[in-house]
Amino acid sequence: MKTPSVRGFLVLCLIGCLAAPLQVLCLEKIPLDMAKDSLDDPYNGCVTSRELKLQKPGYVPLPKKYLKTWQTAISHVAKLGNHALGHFNRMYATALMAYTIGDHFYADFNAAVRQAGRSKYAYVHFPFKDYFLLLNRALQAKKTGPACYEVFRGIHGIRFTFSGKVVRFGQFASSSLIKKVSEGFGEDTFFSIRTCHGVPISPFSLRPYQLEVLIPPYETFTVVAHQKTPKGVYIRLVSRGVYNRFNCESLKGKKRGEERRSEG
Repeated sequence: MKTPSVRGFLVLCLIGCLAAPLQVLCLEKIPLDMAKDSLDDPYNGCVTSRELKLQKPGYVPLPKKYLKTWQTAISHVAKLGNHALGHFNRMYATALMAYTIGDHFYADFNAAVRQAGRSKYAYVHFPFKDYFLLLNRALQAKKTGPACYEVFRGIHGIRFTFSGKVVRFGQFASSSLIKKVSEGFGEDTFFSIRTCHGVPISPFSLRPYQLEVLIPPYETFTVVAHQKTPKGVYIRLVSRGVYNRFNCESLKGKKRGEERRSEG
């Protein structure tokens, strides 16, 4: 039997969705696994030459096409004032704010993060190296000590499949301390998460009322529940620790990484 073209499949999918809107159709299926192609560098125990460059006044750590995003973030951080910033690094605050602006930047960034660890070629051509480092440092500076949080993450249009009991998001993953906030983003897949490496970033968010907790790509989780719901799928994740193949811009090897268990 002849395989339908991509265009033909999309037409059939659309017809199916229109004909049976209450059925689970046309959802993108993505594996939830250890995301071995992702860039998971936590930059532990090092200061890179790249880091010194990031602190230069006026430096923009994003590709030119995202200049407006960075400028908008600078403007919003300035409105916070010195009292809200306290001793927190202004560049770090701007990096967090840029992530929450809500334009296409954060989605483009995370899509690139999920593939940048695939090979040396992929990393060399990763266009967000500076911002990736800056966002890591911002989360590390914001996390003042061991703490775990019960958070939620809602997703529209995606249904996850499993290949193991230990998983990572493989990107920076937004979550909220408020269940209803996360439900507003979708319930095709809905996560309840205990994170011990996620960091609350609401003081430097464009939408502080969402009480966002940002989870780094290297945190690992044990899947303790996975069940269907009337609206989609519910998944319960509990922090296991961290796993990273990269550190300080160096790849440890295709199959060898470093795993540390959570203390929280």
